[in-house]
Amino acid sequence: MKILIVDDNTLVHYLIKAMIEAMIEENGFELFDVYNGEEAVDFALNNELDLIFMDIMMPILDGIEATKIIKKFSPNIPIICISAYQQNQEISRLFDDIVQKPFVTKQIIGKIKKYE
Repeated sequence: MKILIVDDNTLVHYLIKAMIEAMIEENGFELFDVYNGEEAVDFALNNELDLIFMDIMMPILDGIEATKIIKKFSPNIPIICISAYQQNQEISRLFDDIVQKPFVTKQIIGKIKKYE
């Protein structure tokens, strides 16, 4: 399973990676990370992915606009919103799922298993 983490916060990348690190060896997961929506679009359009964790508020291109572009070309890639903001209609309609910040390991692992 190829998973992309998209967040401008290095700590978030570290936390998600640490949370699933034990699963990588057992399940053959590959983790990739980028730091803004523009990089996410470029990576998603040039690589096969199975799951994306996408932040909303990022520089250059936000998570909502990046997700719209990715979904236009790859509608079947599950994209999970990672946000401190409350879920709203646009997030519910656009993203396949949501993880509220602050999150715990159980939430991240649960989402991975759901879309595995």
